[in-house]
Amino acid sequence: MFQGLNWDDLAMKNIPAPFIPRISNELDVSNFSDEFTKMTPTDSPAVVPPNYDKIFKGYSYVAPSVLFSENAISDDIFHVPDNRPNPADLITFKFKVRT
Repeated sequence: MFQGLNWDDLAMKNIPAPFIPRISNELDVSNFSDEFTKMTPTDSPAVVPPNYDKIFKGYSYVAPSVLFSENAISDDIFHVPDNRPNPADLITFKFKVRT
């Protein structure tokens, strides 16, 4: 089955797919077996660690895509769209040498 297959071309994605499944929308599961799609979904929660309340203590992160684009979250953070920081200013601030 794999005889004559050029693995370098495969790795470089130069070989076309043998077939492309038809998908009608993002929720289309017609390419999956009924054995799986008819199963009742179940939740299997993870074990909660004893220090769950301290795991993310002090952690904060705002994705650059939120900071530098117009969206509901950035509007809440900056309140006024004109106050959004310039990416160049943020980079300069990050690497500024303190004396």
